[in-house]
Amino acid sequence: MRFVQQLFVWVVTVFAFLFTTLLAALIGVAFLFSEHWGHRLHRFWGCGICVLFGIRVQVEGLANLPGGGSVLAPNHQSMFDMPILATLPTDFKWVSKEQLRSVPFLGWAMRSMGTYFVTRRNATQDAGTLKGAEQGLTDGARIVIFPEGTRSRDGGLLPLKKGAFRLAENAQVPLVPIAISGSFSIATPRHLPTRWGHSVTVRIGAPLSPQKGESTEAFQTRYLAELTRLLGF
Repeated sequence: MRFVQQLFVWVVTVFAFLFTTLLAALIGVAFLFSEHWGHRLHRFWGCGICVLFGIRVQVEGLANLPGGGSVLAPNHQSMFDMPILATLPTDFKWVSKEQLRSVPFLGWAMRSMGTYFVTRRNATQDAGTLKGAEQGLTDGARIVIFPEGTRSRDGGLLPLKKGAFRLAENAQVPLVPIAISGSFSIATPRHLPTRWGHSVTVRIGAPLSPQKGESTEAFQTRYLAELTRLLGF
């Protein structure tokens, strides 16, 4: 029975790869003509991946999402966090690692939807990228950035990077804590899922606005306290 279940998951994984490739191509084309349809296909991709792997996503606090420019700051437990967040009924852009830019079809789709790519090695290039993200926030975009910078290796929280907080501070927009619970059990780092069917909860906290005279470290502390509360740690 275990072998049959694992074989099923492998088949689903192959199908998910083909589905992602197809949707990435369609998203890239859609954004050339209509941002509205591009974002709808992006959400369809997220919902499709969750359906394929039997991921049931429960969202709490959707009303906390601001109407204008904002930094959406989730914790990062799994490679499935991106499709899980893509199911949210709102348009947004990503801040992502540079390596994804060159992935066939996927990189094209991410470039088309206005993703901001960072290297984490070239400070000058990354500063320019984040400056562009600040302008996007000022113009009213919602931008998703993982404050931990990379995925957790044990399901816990990693030390926070300053990028997300400085974006919010410089653009003077709210930062929204988002707690993803349950995605780590879908697949541990560098492994594919071992079973079908998972429950994930996405809790969206109240927006945190940068305070005048507040240090970045103090802003991080406020975020961490709220994120920890939302995660139930």
